[in-house]
Amino acid sequence: MAFYNYQLATSVPKTGTLTVNYLAVVGVGTAFLTDLTAGDTITVNSQSLVVSRVISNTLLLVTTAFSGVASGQTITRQRNATGTVHTTGGGTSVVGDGGNLFFSAVVIGDKVVISTESKVVASVTSNILLGITGSWVNAYVAATMKVRHLLTGTVSIADLTYVVGSGTTFTTQYVVGQFVLVGGQSRQVASIIDNLLLTTTTPFASPVSGGGALVQFTNIEDLGIVAPKSSYKPWQKSERIGTGASRGYGAPSAVWHWGYLTVVQRNALRVFCPGKSAAVYVQTRENDDSDAYLKFSGFMFWPDEESKDASRRPDFSVEFMALASYP
Repeated sequence: MAFYNYQLATSVPKTGTLTVNYLAVVGVGTAFLTDLTAGDTITVNSQSLVVSRVISNTLLLVTTAFSGVASGQTITRQRNATGTVHTTGGGTSVVGDGGNLFFSAVVIGDKVVISTESKVVASVTSNILLGITGSWVNAYVAATMKVRHLLTGTVSIADLTYVVGSGTTFTTQYVVGQFVLVGGQSRQVASIIDNLLLTTTTPFASPVSGGGALVQFTNIEDLGIVAPKSSYKPWQKSERIGTGASRGYGAPSAVWHWGYLTVVQRNALRVFCPGKSAAVYVQTRENDDSDAYLKFSGFMFWPDEESKDASRRPDFSVEFMALASYP
């Protein structure tokens, strides 16, 4: 059982490509599984995009990203009606050319679109005949008709907490509570929905795409290494200024020190820094009143010399520099 909370981590690359963008639509009172399939076009917040995957009645993904978040929006589905149709200029109906299924494809109140004209459906008389409000300006022959249907519920374009995978197996690659790293940004995993979708506890700072990695923190006591005595500097150097005060500048740093480490403990620590230095993630104590533990990314530096005393390394220290708040 660990009594302290000093932790180390490195990033472990995972297969597949990860994309963080405005690709998820979250519904309230929606029935996506019934109303939509992959390939349908939906319109939300005046943006029309193609559905790539329907995950549940209240969650779907689109193939290309929306321009940003939006909430409390209506959602409209657009599909091409089966078969072709014809109309007359000034007419108030749409007549199917055969093989049409108006009864199952269209309801009163839907909008039908032929070329650049859009009309509201007033009646559905048969599978090949429907009436519209208003009249057609032009006559159309053997034309394709699109049907726009307002779906139930409201939707939101989700923020950048949704991570979409391609060629991934999230259920075995990532762990809830650990961190996913993509494009230089990392966030804590909140949930793993399936092998191609997970969510994070906080949004990414900006859209990003690329190979993914797992950043998994481990308490060093769980590795058999005793907790160190630690020090923390919130700046690299300090200097006096003209007013007589001092100022600090440069990135924070920290030092972990042990009276001694056994060779086994030293080797367990060496895994995180096999050379003179290594990029790592570290959780160490800062200097506030509670000596709180904070996570950082930075570089771990191995000592130039190691004193040896039988199977021990006495007076042993490692340094962490260029620390940046993580994530």
